[in-house]
Amino acid sequence: MENKKAFTLLELLVVVLIIGILAAIALPQYKKAVLKSRFATIKNITRAIYDAEQRYYLVYNQYTTNWDELDIEKSQEIYCSISNSIEYVMCDLLDNNNDILLKYLILTQTGETRCDAHSTDLDNLTNKICQIETNKQNPNFCTKYCAYYY
Repeated sequence: MENKKAFTLLELLVVVLIIGILAAIALPQYKKAVLKSRFATIKNITRAIYDAEQRYYLVYNQYTTNWDELDIEKSQEIYCSISNSIEYVMCDLLDNNNDILLKYLILTQTGETRCDAHSTDLDNLTNKICQIETNKQNPNFCTKYCAYYY
């Protein structure tokens, strides 16, 4: 009788179990890292728009809501807006369904910044991102979004 070498069913189940555990640990960390990098991008874009608004103000002594008057290109990937009353510049981070996950805004007059996490985020990931960004554990207020001031 020849000696055949193969894996037993138990050995295969142990390998599948280990891979499953590793995937369960790695996937949330991967999502968090991706969301943090995308949030860093919207922070940079928002800051660039805010800086363009400040340059416009220095020249014309007023703020503008007209993108064409600013010396900056509008991002096609991230939705950014300038409030009609020129109170703030804001960019939104959207999910795959075009729902807003995170907001980052800068108040035009004071330069104060804020991270808004979606309050209905089931994984609580957006709240964690804002907590990490602002070094605060509790939001200043929550309605549809939980606001963390820097």
